[in-house]
Parts: sequence; C-alpha cells; structure tokens
Amino acid sequence: MPDAERIFVIQEVVVTRDAADADLRPARFEWTATREATTTQGGARACPTGSWALGGRLLRSRTDYPGSPLPSEQVLSAVQKDHHFVGEWNDKWNKPGYAAEEMQRFEDMVRRGNRVQISFESQAFEGVIYDWEFQYKGAWQIQYSFNFSVHTRIAAKNTSTARQPQHVPNAAEALDVISNSTQELIDLQDGMPRGSLVGDLPDLVDAALAGLVDARNRAAGALADAPFGTSGQSVADVLDRYRKMGAQLRAVEHEAAELCNVLLDARSDVTVGWQSVDTFFDLEKWSRATRYMGRAAMGQADAAASVMEAEAKPPAKRTYQAHAGESLYAIAARFYGDPGAWSFLAAQNQLSSPVLREGKLLTIPLQRAP
Repeated sequence: MPDAERIFVIQEVVVTRDAADADLRPARFEWTATREATTTQGGARACPTGSWALGGRLLRSRTDYPGSPLPSEQVLSAVQKDHHFVGEWNDKWNKPGYAAEEMQRFEDMVRRGNRVQISFESQAFEGVIYDWEFQYKGAWQIQYSFNFSVHTRIAAKNTSTARQPQHVPNAAEALDVISNSTQELIDLQDGMPRGSLVGDLPDLVDAALAGLVDARNRAAGALADAPFGTSGQSVADVLDRYRKMGAQLRAVEHEAAELCNVLLDARSDVTVGWQSVDTFFDLEKWSRATRYMGRAAMGQADAAASVMEAEAKPPAKRTYQAHAGESLYAIAARFYGDPGAWSFLAAQNQLSSPVLREGKLLTIPLQRAP
C-alpha cells in the first residue's frame, strides 16, 4: 500500500441544485505514482507527472499622476494562479477497462461544474476544473490534461505534515463555534458600505449571509430534535443521527462557501474610480474581514462534518457479554444467521469449545470472514 501522503486526491464538492440531483454522490479520485492503487476509486500510475507549479499574483490599483515622478500603486488582494496537470490512465497497472471508465467518470464530474478539492501531501486547494483534454491512444491507454482555477488554499486532510482541521468533539460544540463565526458575520454586515458596492451586489451578499444563517439554524434544530446520548437509542438510530448531522453541517459549509464566492466581487477595486480614500479603505476592511469570517465558518463546518461522518460509520467489531451456559452456536446464529459460524467466533476469541461454561465478554466482528 503506498504511503497515504503520496496520493493525489480530487474530491468533488457536490452542490444539489434540484430534486433530480438529490442522490448525486460526490466523485472522488485517488491516483498514485506507484503500481498500487489505494482503493476502488484509485488508480495506479495515474498521478499527474512533473512538478506541481504553485504561484499567485497581486491585484493592484495604479494611478499615474501628471507631473509626479512615481506612480501611486496600492495592493488590493492576492490571488492564486491557475494550476495545470498532465497524466495518464492505463489498464496495464489497473483492471481491464479502467482507463475508459476513469475518463468517463472524470468528464462527468467536470461537466457538472461543481467545486473540487485537490490535494497532494501537505498541499490542498479548492476551486473549479474549467478546461480538460484527453489524448486517446486506445481504450486501455488515455492521457489527460486539465486546468484548475484556484479559489482558496485549504488545510490538507489525512496527512501528518499538513495542519489538521480543528477537532470538534461533538455536534453541540461544533455549532457553538460556527454560531460565533456567523454572529461575527452578522455584526460585520451592519458596517457594510452599501453605497460603494455596484449593482445588486449588496443584495447578493445579504442573501448569501441569510442562507448561511438559515443552514446554521436548521442544523441547530436537527440537533435539538434528536440529541445525542439519549438513553434507549439503538445503534442504527445513533448512526442515522450522525449521518443527518453530517449532512446538515455540509449544508452550512456550502452556504459559507457561497458567501465567500459572492464576496470575491466585493473588493475596493470594483469601484475604485469614484471612491474617496476613506470609502476605499472602509470597503476593503469590511470585505477582507467578512471573507475571513466566511472561510472560518466554512472550515469549522467542514471539520465538524468530518467528525460526524466518521462517527456514522459502524465499528468493525462489537463486544457481547455472553450469559452463563450460552453456546457459540446460538451467538453465531444471532449475529450471522448461521450456527455454523461458531468456529469463526471461536477463532476470534481464542476458544476451543462452542460451549461457554461461564459468562464471557466476546469480540464479534460485524462481518464474517469468508
């Protein structure tokens, strides 16, 4: 198995637009440079070749005053340059039909136009793949290239060298943290320099913030209706509640991301031609602070949702307190529907007999080995 830090990952961030898309599952690609794939979603020797070119540029406002020996130039913001990737899908290192299937999966994802997260080692970014091309040498060997428009740098997940997202112990604490960020955004909105924003941009920002507040309130309502830790809950109920909370927190993350996207146009450079100096800096201060708090809410929701989604996965094993005189036949029939599985349970618990002469704490794998 290749080192987890040497996997090139593309994770789609699905945006559900209507009922037809409600069951759409996010696409995920895990490509390595070795001959071993990581999962069924992965591809051996499918990792982009060459180095990953990282860079950016400054957006500036320059004014050349008549008679002045030097221009006046102000830095408005910094943006990431587009990233370009080239690689190959090849059946030789994977299963028959892999290259054609991977090409179709990849094209289906990029045509949807959703945001994706791309990561490798400690580098991770979120943005949109806007241009792609395939060199079709045959159904078994297909070269790819694509361009990636970077929206923001994010903390890479599942790597030891990257800064990990803040651990959120439970849903209630997660919502408290998100609520603090949301309240900061509401407070900042009171100081929005509306007169300096062109067109319907103020209304768009208001609507995006309202969407974030609404998503946060829905998550809080779901938590209040189905609190964790209530006695009498079955395992299935608990796991279902974790899944639902994960979905609610993903909705909060999506709304925060939408707010950040709208704010990309709320910068002082859009109306710099007729702003006063005071208005210029008021707008820049508000827009920077609002984008920062929007990204904070998005990151907290992502971290909390990851925790909920991890908790929603049932454990690989469970424990069972056997009663005195209870046999492994009965226990195997109870958990696997097959009394003949007693020998599997016996091997898992270092037992030589199907008869338990006294109560014993057993380890019960959720799935029986073939």
